Amino acid sequence: MKKITILFCNLFIIISIITGSSANAQTKNVIPDSRLFQCFEKSYIDNLVKTNPEQILYLNYYLDNSYYVASLKAEKQVLGIDIHTVFEKTKIGGVTTIPFSLKSYNKSTFNVLKYNFQTGYLEMPNYIWNEAGIVVVFRPEKDIREDFNMLQKAKK
Repeated sequence: MKKITILFCNLFIIISIITGSSANAQTKNVIPDSRLFQCFEKSYIDNLVKTNPEQILYLNYYLDNSYYVASLKAEKQVLGIDIHTVFEKTKIGGVTTIPFSLKSYNKSTFNVLKYNFQTGYLEMPNYIWNEAGIVVVFRPEKDIREDFNMLQKAKK
């Protein structure tokens, strides 16, 4: 009986080490999206990579998955907030007096974290971007977080 107990303890330790190593390996090589450096100080990002890599993974995910775009050329008129009422954020989190000034949309360079978009836990605000011919529709924060968590669980 004692040998069985020792065997199970050793097995538990080995499984814990393997599980911890694979979880650590998933967050060990976290690379921040370059757009994060437009919004946060490099020292802050570097610190997050070391202390809270999961947050970097979430921010990377948020950049591309917090919104979707739709054409303004729909059968029904699209309603929403004029995107030019939005201002840029400072790297410290405040809001500047620099208004949204992009003229075209490029998914790989568009940075939703750079601006003070008003999003919500359950709300889906629409921002009309006439120059680009699109509406930027933000997903509810609740859905974004749930989808991110499911993705992370699937990777483990």
